[in-house]
Amino acid sequence: MKFNSENNTIALFFLIGFSLPFKDQFSTAVMISALIYFLIELKINKKDSLKFNKISKYFFVPLLLFIPRIYGLITGNIDVATNELIRSAPYFIFPVIFLLQKKKNLCIEKYFFYGLLSGLILFMIVCESVIAYKMIKFNEPLEYFFRWRHMNFNFTKPFDAHPAYIGILIVWACLLYTSDAADE
Repeated sequence: MKFNSENNTIALFFLIGFSLPFKDQFSTAVMISALIYFLIELKINKKDSLKFNKISKYFFVPLLLFIPRIYGLITGNIDVATNELIRSAPYFIFPVIFLLQKKKNLCIEKYFFYGLLSGLILFMIVCESVIAYKMIKFNEPLEYFFRWRHMNFNFTKPFDAHPAYIGILIVWACLLYTSDAADE
């Protein structure tokens, strides 16, 4: 079996994007494994230079996650704020992974976008399926689909995700889509 660095890079960036909407443990494992892979690849290929262009759009989500946690450290409960800061730390690994990627011929943003879009679609399908199942089980009319009991935290309960976080990821996917469309 031949080691194909290009296919590994594509798969890792797809998995990074795909893992973001799901549990922190899954996305953390994917990001740490990608960081280790790219550090090893950087060590093997020392002669290549790092890619620093078009990176600002990848700092959007980490910055949005970091600011409230720093504010919580200053004004709130130190233990809770520290735990939340540690929980969001893997998202700071994310821009570093993009900085370590050196392959100029690959459009890694495209594979990351496809992974993020696939993850968000799967997330929505599962959450909507749970709502449909509950509506069928409790014999609720179709108009209850958009009632308060099926929105907000109840909507994202199958994955225990915060609705605002999923909203940030959707905005980020739209931002990536429009910036890629503007570049072409």
